[in-house]
Amino acid sequence: MHSAPRLNHAVVAALLAGVLAVGAHAQEKTIVVAPHKVPVTGVFPGLCFLVADESETQWKPLDRGIEGFVFRWGFRYKLSVVEEPTSNGSTKLRLVKVLNERDARPSYAFEIPLTAARVVPAPNGTFYICGEKQFALAEGGDAQGFAKALGAGARLNCRFTFAQDNAQPLVLLGWKPVGAAGPTVGAGGEIPSDAPPILRNGSTLVPLRAIFEWLGAEVDYDAASHAISATKDPHSVRLRIGSTTALVDGASVSLEAPPMETGGRTYVPLRFVSEALGAKVEWDADARLVTVIDGQRAGTLRVP
Repeated sequence: MHSAPRLNHAVVAALLAGVLAVGAHAQEKTIVVAPHKVPVTGVFPGLCFLVADESETQWKPLDRGIEGFVFRWGFRYKLSVVEEPTSNGSTKLRLVKVLNERDARPSYAFEIPLTAARVVPAPNGTFYICGEKQFALAEGGDAQGFAKALGAGARLNCRFTFAQDNAQPLVLLGWKPVGAAGPTVGAGGEIPSDAPPILRNGSTLVPLRAIFEWLGAEVDYDAASHAISATKDPHSVRLRIGSTTALVDGASVSLEAPPMETGGRTYVPLRFVSEALGAKVEWDADARLVTVIDGQRAGTLRVP
């Protein structure tokens, strides 16, 4: 009868100490993952997560992946992760639990730096960011200008948003060289208007016909009752000159600045009517430039 093999107590003790050390150094924490990725610094043309703590006051690139985590562009995540030491002396992050997942695409825009090495041509005039995420220029965007800027070796700050159809590529709103002053270029052209926007109570108001026609909405103005009606399937908006109450798809909402008449023109609050009809609005305070994003189109208005 053979006796059971004797264990080397020194080996067992060393293994147990190693397991206890790993457990002792593993730290569980909560992080927030941004809805977009950013280029990896250095030569390798890859993308990495952008993360912050729960306060979201300081975002920074994550120089490694998160084991067990599946990321979707356009979603903001709050994760419980554990940081564990590895055999080579570094650490790794492992997903413990997804605490929250929120779709940020309807109102989200972001800016990342790109160079020619990080932009890959794709079919139908589109491109890939580092071969991972597809994008297209906004309708009317300057494709030749974008290609020329990249071809000249420039490092460009590129501004993106998500298309209303989530199956479509990202929309490139515009770009400018990193560190350059002035507005972003290539955003798809100005919104035609026979008069400039005006500011009231911190809100930008624009001529009624200019914004509604650019958005492709059907608009009706009753001069007797000073009532404004606009529809763009499936949305509808009802406003009245001087009133801070409006109807959006039948629901009553409050306005910071009411529609007004001045200089023989009727003005309406730009952000309110654009968002009520399914568009997005971005404000560049330094350039005093408003960008309205409607699906694959983007138009700009400069505020005096």
